Amino acid sequence: MTTEVDIQERRNSVVAEALTWVGTPFAWGQCVKGVGVDCGRFLAAVGNASGVKQIDMESFPQISPQWFLHRSDEAFLNQVRRFAVEYELVPGRVPLPADIVLAQFGRDYAHSAFVIAWPKIIGCASGHCVTPWQDIGRSPQYGTRRRRYFDPFHPDAGMARENV
Repeated sequence: MTTEVDIQERRNSVVAEALTWVGTPFAWGQCVKGVGVDCGRFLAAVGNASGVKQIDMESFPQISPQWFLHRSDEAFLNQVRRFAVEYELVPGRVPLPADIVLAQFGRDYAHSAFVIAWPKIIGCASGHCVTPWQDIGRSPQYGTRRRRYFDPFHPDAGMARENV
């Protein structure tokens, strides 16, 4: 049986692994620490390397870097839903370490980051390397964009299971 202590240790493992990627340049479709990564593969690589989750990156669709500008199919959002459960921010609830935040870019929710300690996040985007931002509201990728929040450790989440 998984305890709250176990879950907190797993969350800490995700955050610790995410921080080892700091400075890795943004590179569409890539996933090599220190060389290049995009925001979606960053999520998967951190989950995999932290030992928390094995996410099959081969299942990620190979699409144009501008796909979110011209489509409304929420391809990335649906990938995240495979291993995390969405929730809404309500008074008294803040995202926990290792929760996932998606931001709307173009028509779709097409950008992601991990929470380090709310409102501090870590992620990457075009023009930026993997960076911890002290305040999500002041980050160039999130700022005032619409956001959605996900808990990868919810009992119904794929990340809580062995494989996705």
